[in-house]
Amino acid sequence: GSIEGISIFDGVNIKNFSSNYGINNASVTCLKFDNNNVAWFGQAGYGLSLFDGYNFKNIFENTKYSNATINSILNHNDSTILSTNDGLLILQSGSIDALKFQSQTFSNEITCSLVDRNNRKWFGTKNGLFYIENGKCNLIDFKNDKCNFRIRCITQDREGKI
Repeated sequence: GSIEGISIFDGVNIKNFSSNYGINNASVTCLKFDNNNVAWFGQAGYGLSLFDGYNFKNIFENTKYSNATINSILNHNDSTILSTNDGLLILQSGSIDALKFQSQTFSNEITCSLVDRNNRKWFGTKNGLFYIENGKCNLIDFKNDKCNFRIRCITQDREGKI
């Protein structure tokens, strides 16, 4: 995914898909394949779309989330968690639930996500890092450090360290 849309390389050729193929907006911010090989991709200011290899489906069309910027996609168990510039969106059983933080500690601009090997869901924000475990949000405290902790990506190494 790029600001030009989606490109698919089949091992020989590259096929490019942009707004003239049914994508709401060519500016793709993130991309994730599910277990059925369907491409889920977030867009800057245009929400979420799916591509099954043949057709595009704009998920948030005509909803209050149609203008959302999706920064990361986390498929976990039977739900999909979308990190947006305005909190988390949770898609489960055909419904969409929004999770926003009222605390000044957490930022609603969530930039990235990861499920670790202990099943914790990690989220990076413009001002730090937190994880959700057993339904509880846990902040990683960077108060004593004098750096800007805008987290842009999260990964886990072979030893399980985040």
